[in-house]
Amino acid sequence: MRWLLVVAVAFLASGCAWIGAGDRADRLGELDEDGDGVKAADEVACGANGDLSPNRFPTNPEIPYDGIDNDCQGGDLIDRDGDGFPGITEEEYAVLLGSVDPIEAESWPTEDFAGRGLDCNDEPGPGNSVNPGVANDGAYDCSDANCDGLNEFDLDGDDYLKAGTEDQYACFLAATGYDFGELEGGDCNDSDEAINPGVLAADDDWYDGKDNDCKANNDFDADGDGYYPREFEDEFNGYLGLFRKEEIDWDGDLLGDCWDSCDASVAPATLPDTDGDNVVDFCAPSAGFDSSDVHFKVQYDASYDGIDADCAGDNDFDQDGDGFSRAGDVDQVNAYLGYWGLNLLVMDGDCNDQDALVHPGQQEILDGQDQDCFGDVNSDNAAFRTYEGAYWTNVGQVEVAHTDIHWALSVPADHVVWPVVPGGASDNLFLMYGLVAGTLDPTIRSGLIYTTAVFPGNDLVAEGEALHVGTTYATTSNSLAEWLFSWNPGGSYDLDDFDVILFEGGFAAADDVSVLLRPNGDTWTVGCGDGVVYGVENFIPGFIPGLGRADVADGLTGASTCIAEDDGTGNPAFTVCNSTTCVTYSFDAGGNLAPVDTVGDWATDDGWARIERYGDTITLVPVGGTGVTVRGANGDVVYFAGETVLAATAAQFGGDTVIAAVVAGTPNIVKLFLDNGDPETAILGFLDPDLIPVDVSLGIFGTEVLVAATANGPDDSDCSVACPDDDQVGWLLLTLQ
Repeated sequence: MRWLLVVAVAFLASGCAWIGAGDRADRLGELDEDGDGVKAADEVACGANGDLSPNRFPTNPEIPYDGIDNDCQGGDLIDRDGDGFPGITEEEYAVLLGSVDPIEAESWPTEDFAGRGLDCNDEPGPGNSVNPGVANDGAYDCSDANCDGLNEFDLDGDDYLKAGTEDQYACFLAATGYDFGELEGGDCNDSDEAINPGVLAADDDWYDGKDNDCKANNDFDADGDGYYPREFEDEFNGYLGLFRKEEIDWDGDLLGDCWDSCDASVAPATLPDTDGDNVVDFCAPSAGFDSSDVHFKVQYDASYDGIDADCAGDNDFDQDGDGFSRAGDVDQVNAYLGYWGLNLLVMDGDCNDQDALVHPGQQEILDGQDQDCFGDVNSDNAAFRTYEGAYWTNVGQVEVAHTDIHWALSVPADHVVWPVVPGGASDNLFLMYGLVAGTLDPTIRSGLIYTTAVFPGNDLVAEGEALHVGTTYATTSNSLAEWLFSWNPGGSYDLDDFDVILFEGGFAAADDVSVLLRPNGDTWTVGCGDGVVYGVENFIPGFIPGLGRADVADGLTGASTCIAEDDGTGNPAFTVCNSTTCVTYSFDAGGNLAPVDTVGDWATDDGWARIERYGDTITLVPVGGTGVTVRGANGDVVYFAGETVLAATAAQFGGDTVIAAVVAGTPNIVKLFLDNGDPETAILGFLDPDLIPVDVSLGIFGTEVLVAATANGPDDSDCSVACPDDDQVGWLLLTLQ
């Protein structure tokens, strides 16, 4: 202690004044060691080294991003606008600190800005909401609100600015200081890099609803004629909505173009480009035609040029609209319908394409003009129609009749194929009814009688809505039958099992049958064949075989035709003929058939090969002779004199006579003759030239006549059952004037 004291005394003795600790602190506070003009006592807020940092003292203006806490307020100013995002990156700040005096240098405030990106606009001020934390950065304004550094005026990155935003883009660059280079404006779709003004017109695909080259042209009117295809109606309206209408001149374009470009790659695939030059053939210089000449407002569509100029969707080769194309244009019609995608059911062969009442299948009128386009256009020639899919072998006599509501036709055959019948083929009496005028394929229904075998004999008589059909057939023995078919509400003819006269026995088969319907409703049915005649009188509904007069008798040798008549006293008269003579039979007092007249009114040099009756008119076909005799109110009149007639039938039309006859020839033909004071003959034939007509029948109802014919096919010997090349049955409806 003494030593220390001595030292102290010695120190004092050296001339230094003694001060206490408090005085020393006061004296230090007066110091300004860093020379910044601020006493150390006033830099306490700046920390222990406050007076050693000339850039740090209270009230000193804070300089952002300099690495120094200039105003000693708690660190350097890194977030000027106070939005929580720094105006400088941590990396940039670290570089900055390398040039700052360590005594003054601040540290990066990691906790404050962890995970926070650079604020691209850290300038304080009202309305500044720019920082990387902005969720929705609206495009095309003057700020990069989320600081992503992208060009908000070229969102698809195709280097074209959105059309109409060029001025805003300048503001954006000024506000952000960004430099994206020199960009052209005019991008009409800034969300698709494939759409901009730099796209070549050739690369702007038609009909895709995109204005790829931003030319504001109608994407659905390739030929610029002001009309767009019907199939793009919805797409066109959607495309139109992309534009402000005042900026385009095609907002009034109309729907209704069926061909919009000569470019084969754009035109419908069906339009031909046969030379492969990618130009539709119709646009060839030699054609003198362009797609702009085609749209629904075209006033004149030339016929037969293969172009649907008015886009009406009709057949250019069917000018009268009757569903039949002009004859001889089959290939052109098929090409035309294919080119224009027209789904039309069109038939060929119209011989007068300016008259809708003239075409194949039209009902022929006996007026000296051609309505059905069969034969000469200045004739009444007409074509029989056959039902495809129905085939016969060895057809017999064909007969026709008209009920109160239907035309009907019956014919026996050895075999028939009918597609609606299970099993497909049988021995039948074939009945068709419901034939409709003026159609290619009349509505036909069938009533089929299945038997072991049928014979050629057949007769058909109408009574009201019912049909009487007389026929002969074989079961265990030969039989004569009259079948009554009645019309039912379901729309078909049904065989009533109780209304059948069935006469069976071990007699020869009948080759001809005749049914006579009497005014009182009774019927007489007669059958005849080689050496046999048999018949039944007084058909009564519900008749039981064995009642009434019914008998089989020996007849004429070689008999081939017979007819039932009323003898004028209420008794039946059954006349039978062979090739040399005719005999009339009737029932005697004992109810047996017996000859009553061997010649009578049926006198002929050679007998009659065929006797037919329609109503009160009887037609007589001679054996091996010429012509045909029609017996009616005017007595016997011979027609087709000098021609060999194989079969014929006649009927009355008012005071006129109508005769249909099969006339022998190469081939045989059917002739229809109208004897009305101005006689007219029509030639009737089968569409298939290989079919040779052998029998004919006709009926008249009102002004309509039905002619039916059977024909032999070319391959009878080759077919044991019905086949397409076998015999056929044809029918033809005509109108009488």
